[in-house]
Amino acid sequence: MKKIEYYLMRHANYYDIENQFVSYWGMLALKKSVDKLKSELEDKFPNKKLRIIHSILPRAKHTALLMGDMLIGVRLFFRSDPRLNSNKFLISREYVEKLVSSCDEDEEICLILSHKPDIKYFYKKDLEPSQYVCVDIEIDESQNKNEQEEEELPF
Repeated sequence: MKKIEYYLMRHANYYDIENQFVSYWGMLALKKSVDKLKSELEDKFPNKKLRIIHSILPRAKHTALLMGDMLIGVRLFFRSDPRLNSNKFLISREYVEKLVSSCDEDEEICLILSHKPDIKYFYKKDLEPSQYVCVDIEIDESQNKNEQEEEELPF
């Protein structure tokens, strides 16, 4: 068994369903959260790239793009995944194992950027907009290698 840390984060506050761009107040909260995240990444994972996996909904995409602008000096890789769209409840242990294992193999830290209902379904706790949490998962490496051959991730 191998324990791997990863991040789970909720997108920033946005204007409304018609205008899903991050709001001014959302940017301020996101900046505060990202500054804390950057410091944590530099302390815990100084030489690793951060892979941000986000849903294809505009509010999550915009949050990810803003994070890229705010995380100066951090090597980043972005990827959208429609399985993270709001209310799909597709964040499962198996999904996280595949993502985190893939990131770990590539010497990257995984950040899953998603939506309130999906995070609550998987993590069993609410996260406020722009809030993140560092969690870990234990992965059976021998089992994981066999499963990787069966289903590939979209990246």
